Amino acid sequence: MPRPKRPSELAREPMRTHIGRDELAFYRGYLMGVDLHASARRLLPPGTQAAPALAYIRTQLVMAANRRREFVRARLIRLQLGARSAGEAPPAELPTLEEYREQKGYGNFYTENELLEKYLEDYPHAAQTDLKARRRARLRERQIEALDYLERLLVVDPKREDAIEAWFEARLARRLKRAGVTTIDELIEFVELHGARWWARVPRLGEKGAQQVLFWLQRNTEALAVSLSLRVLTPRRKLDVSVVQQALGRSSAIVPIERFAAPQDLDGSNGGNRAPVPHNMSGAANDYQAILKWLDARGSSPHTKRAYRKEAERMLLWAIFERGKAMSALTADDCTAYRDWLAALGRTTPDAWTWRLPQSDWIGPANAERLTPAWRPFDGALKKSSQQHARVVLQALFQWLCDVCYLRANPWKGVARDAPPPSEVQDEDDELLTGYSSAVDIRDRTLSRAQWEVSLASVRAQEPGEARERLLFLLLLGYGTGTRAAEIAAALCGHLRRRAAAGGEYDALLVRGKGGKVRAVPMPSPQMEALCAYLGARGLPPNPYACDKRTALIAPLAREHTGGKSTAFVEARAPRTVSTSLIYKLLKGCFAGAAQTLRRARRLDEANKLEAASTHWLRHTCGAHAVEDGVPVKVVQENFGHASVATTTIYTVQDADTRFRLMEEFQQRRAGKRSTLGKTR
Repeated sequence: MPRPKRPSELAREPMRTHIGRDELAFYRGYLMGVDLHASARRLLPPGTQAAPALAYIRTQLVMAANRRREFVRARLIRLQLGARSAGEAPPAELPTLEEYREQKGYGNFYTENELLEKYLEDYPHAAQTDLKARRRARLRERQIEALDYLERLLVVDPKREDAIEAWFEARLARRLKRAGVTTIDELIEFVELHGARWWARVPRLGEKGAQQVLFWLQRNTEALAVSLSLRVLTPRRKLDVSVVQQALGRSSAIVPIERFAAPQDLDGSNGGNRAPVPHNMSGAANDYQAILKWLDARGSSPHTKRAYRKEAERMLLWAIFERGKAMSALTADDCTAYRDWLAALGRTTPDAWTWRLPQSDWIGPANAERLTPAWRPFDGALKKSSQQHARVVLQALFQWLCDVCYLRANPWKGVARDAPPPSEVQDEDDELLTGYSSAVDIRDRTLSRAQWEVSLASVRAQEPGEARERLLFLLLLGYGTGTRAAEIAAALCGHLRRRAAAGGEYDALLVRGKGGKVRAVPMPSPQMEALCAYLGARGLPPNPYACDKRTALIAPLAREHTGGKSTAFVEARAPRTVSTSLIYKLLKGCFAGAAQTLRRARRLDEANKLEAASTHWLRHTCGAHAVEDGVPVKVVQENFGHASVATTTIYTVQDADTRFRLMEEFQQRRAGKRSTLGKTR
């Protein structure tokens, strides 16, 4: 009696209940002598091994025949005759003696021996044919007949409502289900929602597993009535966005502004606030064109342009779909309503929502790509600071439209800053509950000396290698220079300069900041030493001035993009820069790890604050620590690229400290007690 199977063995067993047409075509090719590996590459998902696939299909066919009590056909399929040899003749090429007698019309004229002599005269190679080989060929022909019979019974086309495990092997199906994908229809929606890197959102799937899934979907597009979009089949870096947008077409629904087509009566051609046409200096004939003109005129950097586009896009869509007006017809009352609507969106219960469209029409999943149907203008409730930012940007937009005589008046000028508190709200975002605004004291978004040291120590304690050296340099670069994430991502070795001074030489990094302004940022020796170590870990000369000028200061890990070639070869071809999102992810992970160290030391308040830190905190930390150590505010202003010294004064917190200390001492004197301000409690 065989032993019962272990749970691990049961988990490896296939769960599929269907066999596809491609799999049966692969098996038929095997029986007919087609090259097995070439057939597997053509018909089976990428990475599928021919021999295991053959065994699996054979087992499923035998089981299916037995379920239908077709025991003879089950035995035929079970026979493993091997691949047909090149010299093996099929039965049709060598007729039997009786067939030969009938073909020649000899009747009973010749005896058996005489007939055999004539047969060998016509088919001389028949004497050399192995009877066993002929028997195998006949069995193989019967196997093909059995396969044809079972195909008519078994093969079904996939349906969208089918379960995942009906078509994919067990491990693949389990991983998809962990990501919430249980049916073929959900799989198609998931893939279309997340684009070419959809597989990154499926735990432990990987790119090879994703290729198998896409291969299966493409082979069954007709049965599933689906056509995978370009953004699914093409990596994001190779995707021509304009081609995709053209394929999607324009729409008069809540879609991104580049795809939006306003209804003709609401496009702003005849908006109630439009200035007389002869005076229009913008060159725009409608609201859509006016927004594009404004973005071209005011959005100097890509990041600023995206932020401005987001607010203008939201305002345009809200005006048309919520107010039923062209944006150029909005009044001060409409702008006030938009301010109140922003404050209530995402916080109001559905039964208390009094606006025209439900909140679900405006709020979608976070980070949904603009080219997907899941995209929405918002991904949740806006913080008060974000609401204020929207008001400032929109006021600037409408003012520009007035300045170029597209509009007569700016309706945002008479709108008060704060919206009244919404009724029936959920999770009210009150900054007073979480501490005063960071605009009052920048230290709310600044690492303390202890938090900085713990962060630095946690990185240095990591396993030596390229990943550690990259993170260490990234951390030191942000802290030592105060550069923004976008400036770090764009920095190349060719942007470094060595300057001569009275006290020796120093290094500087040229960066392009806001407004396209280029400034030179000092690169102190600790940062340069970390850069040299990092370059060496990448297999490059440990001297940035000896590297190719196009070499990025921060690059993807060598093993991720070398494609088997040396790192130096790849670096020499083109700068492998990183994205700002990767920089954010690396530093968030660094701060989270350091926070765990503080938490283990029972320093919970410091740990909680450090866990909330992100990329821009390094810039604030650099400014605050520099001013605290006596660096003049003017120097910090020039290093940071601030247009006004008033912006840099947020790092001068001594006045606030003095104010708190004097008030504490005053109250302690009145109470007859000694001041305890600054002492550890």
